[in-house]
Amino acid sequence: MQGDSLSSLHRHLVNALADAKQRRDEEAYFTFFEFAQTLEGQLQHYEDVLKRLGTRIPYPDSIATRLVEDTWDE
Repeated sequence: MQGDSLSSLHRHLVNALADAKQRRDEEAYFTFFEFAQTLEGQLQHYEDVLKRLGTRIPYPDSIATRLVEDTWDE
């Protein structure tokens, strides 16, 4: 899977995370949360490699600006 696909998947997970929170589905919320965090690590590594190669990321904003936070209790 390419970086732009991983980035798109991360965006979908963030939406699913918000939906699970709104529905108060704790199991789905934390499943999506953990998966999003895993993708964030992969995307950060991908971006680091591209930076070392002098190549721009193929999506609008860096994952560093889109990290998920646990807001379940808010």
